[in-house]
This record gives sequence, structure tokens and C-alpha cells, in this order.
Amino acid sequence: MKHKDDCLRQCVARVTKIPPRRVPHFVGKYKDRWFRHLGPWLGRRGWFVVLCNATDTIAYIPKSAPHIEIGPTSRGKRKRRHAVVCKGPLPVYTGGRPLLKTERYLFLFRERRQ
Repeated sequence: MKHKDDCLRQCVARVTKIPPRRVPHFVGKYKDRWFRHLGPWLGRRGWFVVLCNATDTIAYIPKSAPHIEIGPTSRGKRKRRHAVVCKGPLPVYTGGRPLLKTERYLFLFRERRQ
């Protein structure tokens, strides 16, 4: 079921391949503190999470590496942010709303099992 401000939840589900109904609605429940809850939740499922500003130096993003980009869209209130899934520089899931610019990158890495 989709909720208002559900884009981050949908993006996390797509990158991790966890069914969306099993991913909590972090933004809806925790507002601006969503990252404090997302990291530990994903960590318990074997994922590492890195959030960085777009102004930080990123030397290389492999074209095959899915990641989440966060920023404003042309629709809605200017303060609101939207999340999309990209592979390399190309969006692969926008939820119907492309970003005007990327302000943050959210990288999810699967823990390797030995």
C-alpha cells in the first residue's frame, strides 16, 4: 500500500528487493529523523548504509551499482524532498517525479557472507 511521502520506502524496497509492505514507512513515522531508524533496521538485515551530500567528493559510482538520490522535484512544495533509484547516473525508478537536482546520495551495501 502506498502512503503519502512513500518514495524512500519504495526506493529502499527496490534496491534491497525486500517487499515494500515489509519496509517501514520511515519518513512518515520519523519525519526528519528517518535516517536514525533506517540504518539500524537495514543493519539487522545485513545491509550497510551511507548517506552523503551531493557536494561531497564522489570519485566513482559504478554503472551497475543501484543507489538512491534525494532532492527537490518540480512538483509539490519546495521544502519537500523526493527519492529516486539510479544505476550510475541514470534513474531507473522515479515514482513519476524526476529530481530537479540531487542533494544527497544514499548508498546501500549488502554485507558479504563468508
